[in-house]
Amino acid sequence: MNAGREAIVKKAYETLAANSENGSVCLDDIAKAYDANGDPDVFSGKRSEEDSFMEFLSLFDTQVKESVVSYEEFRAYFSDIGALVEDDGHFEKGIKTSFKLE
Repeated sequence: MNAGREAIVKKAYETLAANSENGSVCLDDIAKAYDANGDPDVFSGKRSEEDSFMEFLSLFDTQVKESVVSYEEFRAYFSDIGALVEDDGHFEKGIKTSFKLE
């Protein structure tokens, strides 16, 4: 993951941590903040928001809502997703939309 992508992923994680009850990011925090409209397939009408949301959450190692999701796990998820998105601008826009940044 290049530095620009890393920065936006880190900003999303730090925003989640800042808005959580104890400063740790749990799966439930991610679920509450995530907006599936940032998914290009939802935007284009290829899939529903609910399908995108459920797939997004299913890809984390933990499925217990109170379990902490480390920055490393969060970053690894978006590194994998980023491999499918060639354009840095589209990647950044997807993260910003998904986590309501800026």
